[in-house]
Amino acid sequence: MEADAPSSDVPDEQQPKTEETVISPPQTISITDGFAPMNQGPVLTGTTEMPSGQLVYLQPPSGAAKVIGIFVIIWGVLFGVLSNGLNMLGSLSFGNATLVALDAVNILLGVAIVVGGVMMVNYQRRGVMLLFLVLVMGAVVGAAQLSIIVDYDQLLEDEQITQEEYDALQ
Repeated sequence: MEADAPSSDVPDEQQPKTEETVISPPQTISITDGFAPMNQGPVLTGTTEMPSGQLVYLQPPSGAAKVIGIFVIIWGVLFGVLSNGLNMLGSLSFGNATLVALDAVNILLGVAIVVGGVMMVNYQRRGVMLLFLVLVMGAVVGAAQLSIIVDYDQLLEDEQITQEEYDALQ
């Protein structure tokens, strides 16, 4: 064999082994050298532990908001927009500007009901708040309309309007 060959330093296995040729065992090195001690930091013991902080459980959203939102949209179209639109046509025939204005406000409230219903279908909380606001505003407009009806009773008693006009307003 050549002297510079890489296999020249490997001892021949057929030669008897002497103390010089016996390779000493490798030096033992502790695997904990360079690591932090085990008592620093979290230790997993195999038991489950609750995570710290606020827990948020995610579930699919309820279908009730969609169903109620659809009913609110139907209600807003039928009784908010269409019926008040027909009332406005009747008010226009009498030429009373106050009734026309109140009917216009009622139509806008009907549109707001439809918008609130659409927001509910999309699971937006502000849709519910909008519907509560529309309920309060509708009650105020309804009270104003009732006070006008009382005025028409007075006008009928004072004979400023005829019975046919009064019946048409009812």
